[in-house]
Amino acid sequence: MSQPGTQGPPPEKLSWKGYLGTGLFLYVAGAVMFFYFAHLEETGERTTMNAAVALLYRLGGKWLVSGFCAVVGTGFLVAAVKTRNAPRG
Repeated sequence: MSQPGTQGPPPEKLSWKGYLGTGLFLYVAGAVMFFYFAHLEETGERTTMNAAVALLYRLGGKWLVSGFCAVVGTGFLVAAVKTRNAPRG
């Protein structure tokens, strides 16, 4: 008998491929944002963006935004390696 408000079994953890894909995506996203912000700085254009990204940009510029993506992406890559090398059972 399930509790009210729950639907089905709990979600499974990501596979190592899911962690790897997410980590690589974050690396690419960080690089794209770095070059996007560099373009905005060179041309002086204005844009709208997510509040969290705007806060990171105000605190540390394009380096902090892209560095944050890289750090989180590295965490996902480490999780991919640990999940891949974990004993199966």
